[in-house]
Amino acid sequence: MDQALPPTAREVYRRQGFVTGLRALSDAETATCLSQLAARIHRAEQSAGGRWWPRDHRPHLSADHPLQAWARHWATRPAVLAHVRALLGPDLLIRNVDLFVKAPGQRRAVAWHVDSHIPSDRWLTAWIPLTPALAHTGPLELMAGSHRQQLSPAPDSPATLTLKPEAVERLSSLQRHLNVQPAGTMSLHHPSTVHRSGPNLSDQLRVALVVRFLAADVTPEEALSGVCAAVDGARPTHRMTVRDQFAMTWSGPEGSWHALAPSDG
Repeated sequence: MDQALPPTAREVYRRQGFVTGLRALSDAETATCLSQLAARIHRAEQSAGGRWWPRDHRPHLSADHPLQAWARHWATRPAVLAHVRALLGPDLLIRNVDLFVKAPGQRRAVAWHVDSHIPSDRWLTAWIPLTPALAHTGPLELMAGSHRQQLSPAPDSPATLTLKPEAVERLSSLQRHLNVQPAGTMSLHHPSTVHRSGPNLSDQLRVALVVRFLAADVTPEEALSGVCAAVDGARPTHRMTVRDQFAMTWSGPEGSWHALAPSDG
């Protein structure tokens, strides 16, 4: 049985708004996960005549997506769920999954932001690097304790989650944690934790699987969505619509997957 977070790690999460370095996938699982991902994109490109470009999946609009089954399989590995359940409880939902890819030499950075403008302890973000998250590959950087701070000016809608410079300046006394971690490990962060990621200055892809997990008792207002997918048959307490598939987006320059050798996985 996969071990859940120890009490000390749970306390770290509650105090600083994130916990890092959790083992999510074994080295062998991580290699298989990445190989399967490259193979699925490669096949999608081939079936589309050499170019495949749908960057999102909305289950209510389309029937399928080449990465949906892959994402569900790896997002719900036993070790991943054990850690998340230690913080949110046994009954889990998935709001959405993002696949963030930074190409070698990609200089674009993601500014300081939060994942929600509505305070809630009933959901979190799991960030799983599938390639090493090193200082020069653009890992997450998080502000410890920022989830309990009053931001000013504060985001007031999902469209204003990026912090203004003056809000960042008011948090300058908080310790910043550069989330350097091996492939296959995981960090969990609170939706109100202020974080960003830098450019990928390396000559390798930086790939991260990001899952928004909800507790079954979350409200649609807290979750910023009234739609979710269930994990292991969990049922939401409030008026959430449960679908078989979750929303998914992925980013990455076209052709960047050619750096990974596709397999039949």
